Amino acid sequence: MDDVKTIPLENAAPHLGDTRRLQSLAERDGFLFFRDLIPQEIVLALRDTVLEFAGEAGWLEPGAPVTEARAAPGRRIGDYQDPAWATLQAHVQARPEMWAVGDCLAIHRALRAVECRSSYLCLSTANTCRVFSPHPDMATRPHQDGHYVRMIPDFWTVWLPLGDCPRELGPLALLSGSHLAGLLDHSGLGIDGGGVLVDEDRAWSTEDFRCGDAVFFRPHTLHRALPNLSGRRLRLSADFRYGFWEEPGTVDWRARAVFSPPRPRLPRSNRTPGRPTRAPTWSSSVRGQADDRRSCVHASSSPLRTSDTLGRPLTSLWADPIVTKVRWRGTRFDLSAAAPQ
Repeated sequence: MDDVKTIPLENAAPHLGDTRRLQSLAERDGFLFFRDLIPQEIVLALRDTVLEFAGEAGWLEPGAPVTEARAAPGRRIGDYQDPAWATLQAHVQARPEMWAVGDCLAIHRALRAVECRSSYLCLSTANTCRVFSPHPDMATRPHQDGHYVRMIPDFWTVWLPLGDCPRELGPLALLSGSHLAGLLDHSGLGIDGGGVLVDEDRAWSTEDFRCGDAVFFRPHTLHRALPNLSGRRLRLSADFRYGFWEEPGTVDWRARAVFSPPRPRLPRSNRTPGRPTRAPTWSSSVRGQADDRRSCVHASSSPLRTSDTLGRPLTSLWADPIVTKVRWRGTRFDLSAAAPQ
């Protein structure tokens, strides 16, 4: 795995005003690379948040400057089965720095430039911060996001390094044209124990990434992490998923946790004099499809609340201090999960 063949990524940033060119590149490669797309200050703020957790978890070399992200000697960091990895996700998803990056206007503008439709940040634990120690055998294997992320049928993943990420640090690498083969068979139960077998002579597209760079790719695009060969530094990155308003979205257990019986009563503004009050049928705000006690997965940077607009306290959801927007006959309600303690 240390001798992965690589080729440079083509910078699509100069074509942000040319939808046809962006669509041509996306159709050919299955991904788009944008140099200096995201404001560095919000990326570095999220980096500081991740390093804050890394320091508390004992992942950093004692006495070394925190900003250098030196790995603690002997620690294998990045195992998806490690409880500390799940705790990291709960930590970052409760922080505004995570959503400042994920809901960045520059990302939505780029998505609109290529798709010509409005995008939304899919709020779930599919949005992830990753930290990998310099152990080459821990590099994420080739896989397709479409095999693991199935909450929406059509989406883009956006990957970005949290700081400068040269090739020796183990950045993302993608296989051009691999999306054309559709969804492939994956081995194992997860990314760390399986993935897709790819011929060793294939060339993977990657780059010496800078802070502010981003890669957009499709659900069926094969991608992997290159091995971290730095010898002492942690590789920090984040990835987010985006859907589009035309696509219906189903919701998992989170919706049932929020909309627990009994059903809410209608707000006074929606009551008709002389008619009996009944509980509303909740429907997806993406396409208005009725789905009892469910909501659509939708982005919002609204302030977190501990009660919904109907005045009911909300259930604290692990790793999901988020806002989900739902509609009832054209009326929008913001429902916010309280941050975990």
